[in-house]
Amino acid sequence: RNLSIADSMMEERPDSAMTILRHDSAAVVNCSENTRMTYAMLKIQADDKLYVTHKSDSVIRKVVEYFAEYGNARQQAQAWYLLGRVSYDLHHIYSAMSAWKKVLAIDAEDAIIYRYKARTVSWLAAIYEKEKIYEKVLECSQQTYKYAVKSDIPKNLKACVLRDIGRSYSYLRNNKKAITYYIQADKLAKQIPDEKLSRIIEEELAAIYIEEGMLQEAGDILLHPMKWTVQEELAPFYYTTGKYYEAKGDIDSAAFYYNKNISIASMYSKTLTVARLVDLYVKLGNHTEANKYRELGKVYEDSLTMQKHAEVEDNDVNAEEKVEIQRKN
Repeated sequence: RNLSIADSMMEERPDSAMTILRHDSAAVVNCSENTRMTYAMLKIQADDKLYVTHKSDSVIRKVVEYFAEYGNARQQAQAWYLLGRVSYDLHHIYSAMSAWKKVLAIDAEDAIIYRYKARTVSWLAAIYEKEKIYEKVLECSQQTYKYAVKSDIPKNLKACVLRDIGRSYSYLRNNKKAITYYIQADKLAKQIPDEKLSRIIEEELAAIYIEEGMLQEAGDILLHPMKWTVQEELAPFYYTTGKYYEAKGDIDSAAFYYNKNISIASMYSKTLTVARLVDLYVKLGNHTEANKYRELGKVYEDSLTMQKHAEVEDNDVNAEEKVEIQRKN
């Protein structure tokens, strides 16, 4: 019964589901194999929903093996999807794609199965996006939406899928179509209502308006007072507002917002912003300011390189940790 309750909470309250699962961990040992495998699958799913990086695939492979023989279509879709997620975290991309193809091969008209299919194709889109294969990104994003409509996925996630289709068209330099999907996504986000999601969608839409020279439309979004308040939303807002003023020829305002972005943005975003400031001041013939930002850009690039080295070292440490977890499992 508790596993059923945890499963019902998983989509909306994964932290509560995890609390129940941890509470019942000792009791599960003496239960049937079906209960143990269901518990293991739910525990992996809760970790996944709570953004815990998976470090071993030994348990999920046992789960997949069990449900492939004894499970129903829903359990099989869930197990294969989670094997893909675990494999992805372990950087086994081909194993992840192979597992996700198993999800897509399940033939059943079922809202929960369509949920896993939608998320599967969304992850495939993310893989193609990293490789910059944007035609495949668009294809996957469109397929994700078709599955999402048939699924029990919340409306805010459907809005995200519409936004992703818009992004895909933007990558392919078809901003006219991108704008239509962003507007649809924003309307859905407002209907829910999900103000945070609406702000994120509108900020990206403003950037596209700027590219298209539609500065009035961009200004209507960006100049709304007190709209952006959270730091992770403010950084891209500052960057886009800087682009807006640069496009209008208001260099002082552009530099002001670019510098506000630099003060809170990620290291990668800082390097992009500094590059824009260098170009801006070169065009003005102000080589003193341009050189100042060039030097700052070198500092950020060095920091970014050090950050990448640290990530490689962390991966080496994690590899040893993964071997030990695999041994224990």
